[in-house]
Amino acid sequence: MSLAEGGWISAAKAARLLGISVPKVLNRWRCHRLIGWPSGKAVRFPAWQFTDSKLLPGIEGVLQIFRSKDSWRIVLCFLERRRSLANERPLDLLRRGESDKVLRHAADYAQDNEW
Repeated sequence: MSLAEGGWISAAKAARLLGISVPKVLNRWRCHRLIGWPSGKAVRFPAWQFTDSKLLPGIEGVLQIFRSKDSWRIVLCFLERRRSLANERPLDLLRRGESDKVLRHAADYAQDNEW
């Protein structure tokens, strides 16, 4: 994971940020409510999904639409520029508070598994 977007954090740090336990963080990941990927026996979480001690609004909604276990595909979904979003990244739109636009985009592409 590139440091350009803050790199990754551990489940313990994610738990501290969210004010919940590590088992609850891992359960949220397994239930498609947090972005993460396995790394040995640990799970790593991209730092960019967190803001102000909470999850960036829109992240969980997109994850619920896709419900994918393909961690890298999920990460790329947020970080790659999309022609259908005026060549912007979904992450940038979420940071600007445009989660409705990102959720519509996700729903459109999930329908045909083209994301």
